[in-house]
Amino acid sequence: MILKFLLCNLRDIFPKTKMLTFANLKPMKKKLLIYLFCFVSFGVFAQAEKKIEWGSPIVSVFPNPATEYITVTNEETVKNIFVFNLVGRKIKTFDVTKGERYEISDLPNGLYVVQLIGRNNKVMTTQRLTKKS
Repeated sequence: MILKFLLCNLRDIFPKTKMLTFANLKPMKKKLLIYLFCFVSFGVFAQAEKKIEWGSPIVSVFPNPATEYITVTNEETVKNIFVFNLVGRKIKTFDVTKGERYEISDLPNGLYVVQLIGRNNKVMTTQRLTKKS
């Protein structure tokens, strides 16, 4: 939409100009900077709006590195915990309940990927977890 706006307004930016050169841009510097600022600002805002759900709680797994168990912050918003090895195989699945610790002492030492699934069955976050003895 912004790109369409800029393309439609090129005649206003470059009046009576057939070719874009540095000499043509110099008198229009202020107008170009304003258009560029608007374009970049709205583009970044639109991307952020798609990726971030404002007001969603921050969830994480701790302790990291872990030895015997993991715990989740804001567990009331989390439905499941999935633990994957680095190959992508699901190693463990936990149903989240308030105040619970999730046992990982049977896992070998190494790196794992932990996915937290929200009550709406969407991935809330994916985090790296180090398991040590």
